[in-house]
Amino acid sequence: MRKQPGVAKAIVFTALLAGALGAAQAEGLYVGGSVGLPDYHSSVNGVVGGGSGTGLKLYGGYQINPNFAVEAGGFELGHIDNSTGRANARGAFVDAVGFYPLNDKLSLLGSAGAAYGRWDTTNGDDSSPALKLGAGVQYDLSKSVALRAQYERYQFTSAFDAKPGVGQTTVGLNYRF
Repeated sequence: MRKQPGVAKAIVFTALLAGALGAAQAEGLYVGGSVGLPDYHSSVNGVVGGGSGTGLKLYGGYQINPNFAVEAGGFELGHIDNSTGRANARGAFVDAVGFYPLNDKLSLLGSAGAAYGRWDTTNGDDSSPALKLGAGVQYDLSKSVALRAQYERYQFTSAFDAKPGVGQTTVGLNYRF
């Protein structure tokens, strides 16, 4: 089994962030995590496919007001593999997140930000910045816990002299302090 150092670093980062946020007990701070299904929209260093495996996202955020938050975290975009090889990406991101409440429990959300990903393929490794966009819904289960479903799109700018795009549908929970 291959080690996943990017995921391990993201887990450590999120755990440290959660500890710091828990100690601060500041209103507006939250942490979250989600699992997802990746959809690779383009060839990555000669590897083509729709995507498989499980994607992950761990994040921490600060709700500045009821309609705006800032989030940062780590991601793992599953993988693609076929007879030519295997490719996967993992990295970190920072997003601005807007919320539009539909009622006291349900909100639409949109996000825009920047990401930096590390690509591992059978034919070599590379890294690239990316534009990250997302849309979804958030349902507040309680004052502290919310369920979130999102679609996020990562458009990498320079991996392997190409611009690979990866989408990911995720479902997860976040916890507000």
